[in-house]
Amino acid sequence: MHAASEFSQRRNSIAVACTCRFFFDFSATYVGVGMICPYLVNASVLLGGVVSWGIMWPLIEQKKGDWYPADLKPSSLRGIVGYRVRTYCSL
Repeated sequence: MHAASEFSQRRNSIAVACTCRFFFDFSATYVGVGMICPYLVNASVLLGGVVSWGIMWPLIEQKKGDWYPADLKPSSLRGIVGYRVRTYCSL
């Protein structure tokens, strides 16, 4: 009985992660680049992705209405997408 509920919880957490666009893509290109790059670079990219998509963007999305208007379309550059574009351009 315990194993079934644990499986259900894992399945729910994976579904939540996928709805937040947080998933792994095991394409041959990414695997090849990962084999060429040093492990510190790979660890840095992985940690940056987890911090960005797992912590930073959900926190900014909670500020909807305070930091940016809440009635914007999801694709508007004046909302959360604008924060992403400005961050990516600054890198």
